[in-house]
Amino acid sequence: MSPVVTTPPDRRRRRLAPIGHGDLDCTPVAEDLNWLHDILGAAPDGQTTEYLGRVAGGELRLLVPTRPAPAAAAAMRRPNSDRSPVQWAQSLVGQAVGRLGLAPRVPGRRLMLAPFEPVDHLARVLGQPGLVAAVTLGPRRRNRKPVLQLLRPDGHVVGYAKVGWSALTTELVDNEADVLRLLEGRLSPSVVAPVMLHHETWRTRSVAVASPLRPGRYRFGRGPTMAEIVWSIAACDQPVRGAVAELTAFEQWADAGLDHDVDLDQLRNRHGDVELQLGLWHGDLTPWNMAMGNTSALVWDWEFAQTGRPVGFDVLHHHFEKHRRAPRGTSQTALTALVAEADEVLEPLGLGLRPNRRDALLDLYLCELLARERRLSAQQWNGQLADLGPAALGLLRQRLG
Repeated sequence: MSPVVTTPPDRRRRRLAPIGHGDLDCTPVAEDLNWLHDILGAAPDGQTTEYLGRVAGGELRLLVPTRPAPAAAAAMRRPNSDRSPVQWAQSLVGQAVGRLGLAPRVPGRRLMLAPFEPVDHLARVLGQPGLVAAVTLGPRRRNRKPVLQLLRPDGHVVGYAKVGWSALTTELVDNEADVLRLLEGRLSPSVVAPVMLHHETWRTRSVAVASPLRPGRYRFGRGPTMAEIVWSIAACDQPVRGAVAELTAFEQWADAGLDHDVDLDQLRNRHGDVELQLGLWHGDLTPWNMAMGNTSALVWDWEFAQTGRPVGFDVLHHHFEKHRRAPRGTSQTALTALVAEADEVLEPLGLGLRPNRRDALLDLYLCELLARERRLSAQQWNGQLADLGPAALGLLRQRLG
C-alpha cells in the first residue's frame, strides 16, 4: 500500500510506539499513524500519551485518549442521526467506561504516541490550558483530513479542529471557515450550525476550529422537516429566482474541467430559460452530518457548501446518499432511484416544479456531482466512490440525448 503523503523535508517525525501488539511498522495502522504524524507533527519533548485506536476495515479511524477519564468519556460520544440502536448503546457504554476511568483496560489497540503539535498551540490560542485531543481520521478517501476533538481535562469539548494538508483539503477547510462566518446570525432557529472560533495557517497547514454542537438535547427528537432545514440554509445567501443560463455554477464547473466530459453549452441551451430558486446549499446534508432534536437540527461539515445553487440540491443529495449507503446500494442504483422518486422527494419544498423545472434541477445536480467527482479524482484516491463518476456521467448523457 503506497503512502498517502510524503514527509516534508523540514518536518520532524517521530515514529509511533505501540504497546502490547508487537511490531506495527509495516501494517496499514502504522501507515495511518505515520500519515497523521506527517501532517500534525509530534512534540519533541519525549512524552507520550496512551490512546485507544478504533480500527475498521484494517484502517485506523479514531484515536481516543485514555486519560483523563472525563475527556475519554466525552470522546466516545457521537451524536449523528444515522446511528443504529446498537451504535447508540455502544456509545453510552463507552462513555460510562470512560467516566469510571476504565478506558485503559478496554480491549482494543492501545498505542503510546507522541503528543500532536497543534494541540498545545491551539490550547494557547484558545486560552484553554491542558487540552487533550481525540483524533478522527475517517476512511482513506480523497478529502480525508485529521479532525481533532479538543477536550479539557474535565471532559468539556472546546471545539473541533480540521487540518487541511493538501491543496484540496486546504480549500475545503478554508471554504467551511468562510461559510460558518456567513451563517452567523442568519440561520433560522430550526437549524443550529457551529461557530468559527479560530482560523489560521499553521506551519503551511490550514487549521480551522469550530465550536461544538451539544448533542445531549438532540438525540431522540424528531426535529424540523427537511424542507424547513433546506429553506433555512438557502436563505443565508439572500435567495433569488434566476434563470439557469445565468448560473455562476457553469463557470465553476468549467474551471473544474467538467466541460471535457459534458457539453455545458448544450445543457445551458436546453434549460437556459428555466427559472429556479437559488440560495446556499450545504453540499453534504446527509444523516451522518446532522442530529435531529425536538425543535432544531444540528448540522455540521459545511466544507462543500456553495452559494447561488438551486434550492433542492440538498434534498436530492440527501436522498441519493441514503440510497447509496443502503445495503447493496451503489451509485448506479442510488441515481436510478433518485430520478424515479424526484417528484416525491422535491414536493415538500413547495417549489411548484413543472416537469421542465424538475428535469433542469436533476441535470444541474448531476453536473454538481460530476464537478465534485473531478476535484476528488485529482487526488487519486478512488475507494468506495469509484463508480460515481461513470454512473452520473452515463445518466446525464442519456438524459441529454
